[in-house]
Amino acid sequence: MLRLGRVAFINTFPVEWALARHLDPDEVEEAEAGVKAKQTKLTEVKKDIGVLEAFYNELNAQWSDIGRRNIGHVDWAPKISVDVEGDRYTMDVGAFELDEARFKPNFKGNVIDLGAFCLIFHIITSSDKKDF
Repeated sequence: MLRLGRVAFINTFPVEWALARHLDPDEVEEAEAGVKAKQTKLTEVKKDIGVLEAFYNELNAQWSDIGRRNIGHVDWAPKISVDVEGDRYTMDVGAFELDEARFKPNFKGNVIDLGAFCLIFHIITSSDKKDF
């Protein structure tokens, strides 16, 4: 036998059935609001699952082959140094050469995306503020 509290009982069985049993209307109203909130959340989660499944399928199609993951090769990488210049810093640097055929079509030059800061800096330093 399963024993449920009043709210769990109301959330488990149809509201109409609960009303027929003369339960407290405030509890029924609370349960109805809870059900609606959970249905909304369920809809959002199902949408998110669809997006994640599409992303997963794209990753499997594009990156499952180890040969397609190779984007270039290491050009220079000195060994990792610890306690650099006595400042307790670790130096771990390197340079690599990208596969030109894979990156050249989308390459826009040496660009660092600073997001909104770049736009603000451009507005402040720009002599022609009519661009914005």
